[in-house]
Amino acid sequence: VPLPDADLGPDTAFCFGDAFSKTLNPGTFNSYQWSTGDTTQTIVIGAFDSAYAVTVTDSTGCVNSDNISVTENSLPNPNLGADTSYCEGVTFAVALSPGGFQQYQWSDGSTGPILLVTQGGYYEVTVTDVNGCVNTDDLLVTELPKPMVNLGPDVTLCEDSSFSITLDASAALP
Repeated sequence: VPLPDADLGPDTAFCFGDAFSKTLNPGTFNSYQWSTGDTTQTIVIGAFDSAYAVTVTDSTGCVNSDNISVTENSLPNPNLGADTSYCEGVTFAVALSPGGFQQYQWSDGSTGPILLVTQGGYYEVTVTDVNGCVNTDDLLVTELPKPMVNLGPDVTLCEDSSFSITLDASAALP
């Protein structure tokens, strides 16, 4: 008499924070003994990093078992760095690279691993790693206005006259 063929399927994984749920069903047999203590034909598992096993008994009294491993994958950690700024009128260019991942989706619609930024704005990237897990990072680039400098009104002097003037070149508020 062949052994019963209990089959829980292949090992599986889920990403941290995902709403993961799976019904484990080894097939139709006379009795079931799960590693969780359950004795039903099926059990529903949730988002727990664990291993599950079932021992089944068929109508002839033959016994066999199967197990499945459930793994919680951590989220990828894209890093665009700290928010940054540059001064108006200065040529600005920075290459944003969140790190090495399988897929990239930038807020401007591009999908490459690097985004060349040449102006101020809000930039966001969503990355997908080899496990299919997804995470996002963002960066704000701010263009700072040119400072206003006012040395005061022009001064007219007569030849051979002496004068004293204090010039203040500190930035004035607009």
